[in-house]
Amino acid sequence: MKWIIVVLFFFTGCTITVAPLPKKKVAVHYRARHTRIVSKDKINVVDSDWLENYKKMEKENNYVIPGDEKITSKDGKFEVPQTVLNHYDDMLKAHPTPHEY
Repeated sequence: MKWIIVVLFFFTGCTITVAPLPKKKVAVHYRARHTRIVSKDKINVVDSDWLENYKKMEKENNYVIPGDEKITSKDGKFEVPQTVLNHYDDMLKAHPTPHEY
């Protein structure tokens, strides 16, 4: 009788696989060790005509930025920070708003 059970067991077509249980993955959080490097402002060289036009536009728009203090003269040209160039481009793109009286 035991042999019949064993023979039936082999002919059933089932397979038994023994494998190790999967390990649980644990999330490990690390602190970022990136440091921010402070860079100097990009300096651009412009001529006196550009600077004159810039000052005129500032007076028309009545808007002065702190970057104007960093404008320096060197060999007949002027060194201006990138913020001043961005301000100049913004003033060129700005459309005057109509005033209501």
